[in-house]
Amino acid sequence: LSLDTERDAVAAMSRLAVERPEVGREFPLDEALGWLRYREERFAEAGAHHERYAEGKKNPVLAASGHLSAAAAWLEAQDLERAERAAREVRAVAARLRHPYLEARAERILRAVAYRRGTATKTDRELVAAIHELGHPHLEALVALNEAAIAWRAGDLPEARALSTLAADLWERTGNAAAAPLAAALGW
Repeated sequence: LSLDTERDAVAAMSRLAVERPEVGREFPLDEALGWLRYREERFAEAGAHHERYAEGKKNPVLAASGHLSAAAAWLEAQDLERAERAAREVRAVAARLRHPYLEARAERILRAVAYRRGTATKTDRELVAAIHELGHPHLEALVALNEAAIAWRAGDLPEARALSTLAADLWERTGNAAAAPLAAALGW
């Protein structure tokens, strides 16, 4: 989906929400705006939209997912405290709900925060293996790439190469043409 197409779709959703509020309420406009702002690299705005989406949800799974989307945006906005706080809160909720995918998404953000702070000093292969078992290749690739960066920073180049190759292979298989070369480059 091109960025222009996504902008057009969100604009149409916004118009419909104004013109026909009874229909517009059914659309997750804040979620759509959150992802659009994320793709535009307007991460703080993306976080605010995702947070608004999450706060409007009665379903705890949808609310938790929205909070994690906000945390991912805050991570990219370098608001590490906010990203960590949201991820920790959702990880606890996900554990109570027995929702391993949400728990894994939260853990991914927490590991990324630790990497960016420089406190993650060794890779967590158990986390990579556990996320593999969930069967979500994009999430597995994100985790593998983060763990590869941790290995690289620690000077463990064979581990960095293995994990970055895993991430590149996963993204190649899922058609993420932009991310695969990035992951492969870390392994050089």
